[in-house]
Amino acid sequence: MSGIYQELGRAEQDRAHLVAQGRDPWSAPAAVGGHQVATWNAFVLQSLGAGLLDADYAAEPGTVGYVPQVTFDQAWSWFAAAAGWLSQAQQARANPDYDLAAALAIPAALPAWGRGGTLPVRPVFTFTLLTPNTATAPQAGPMASPGDWIAVTGHGSFSPASGAVHATGAFVHHNADGTVHCRGTWTATALTGWTDFSGDREGRHGGIISMLVTHRCPTMGEVHTGIPMTLTSMRNAPPGTVEGVAVGEFTVPTGGRVLIRGCPRR
Repeated sequence: MSGIYQELGRAEQDRAHLVAQGRDPWSAPAAVGGHQVATWNAFVLQSLGAGLLDADYAAEPGTVGYVPQVTFDQAWSWFAAAAGWLSQAQQARANPDYDLAAALAIPAALPAWGRGGTLPVRPVFTFTLLTPNTATAPQAGPMASPGDWIAVTGHGSFSPASGAVHATGAFVHHNADGTVHCRGTWTATALTGWTDFSGDREGRHGGIISMLVTHRCPTMGEVHTGIPMTLTSMRNAPPGTVEGVAVGEFTVPTGGRVLIRGCPRR
């Protein structure tokens, strides 16, 4: 559903604007906060369904386009729920007086698990940047000058088995003097690596996600493709590991937190 990614881009821009104003989703107008919640739920459910299908196709390439009934039922449950949340997001964006909490019971119930079998154990992971993650550029390059820094937000999912990744977010590129050079969005185009530091009983993992991303900067009228990006969570990490983001020339993480979760399995 392409509409989910359109709403996600708008939601990330809204979140970046809130951060720039020193605000957070809890103090945002009800329609803005509702749009964030509904969009994120739609994106996560869409990513889970797509990741499950991608993992099945990677494990059984001879049956691409066909899946076991239990896999279909589970993916359909997630996709159907994603469509409902997309509708809520679109209503919140169109109506400044819209109140998601008045329209739905929050927190909402989880979609049903498929019945009739056991889902294949092909892990799908989700991640989110819990706070704006920052990094500096120590050297000059096509994207930055020495001393420039970037603030990145976003979330997504990925399947190491299939190599599929669905992720997007927003960024603000600051010049070394603090002025804003570019404000835009990023989208993952490829998963290039996953180093798992293992997880805990709640499914929280430490690790390093490596991707290629595309940057779109409407304020500059520019699009940059094939940019390497890594996200690192410190949980169970070996000594010397630094949490945060590195993207393009911004190779020195300076702050932020990354949460990585393994998706629940039956």
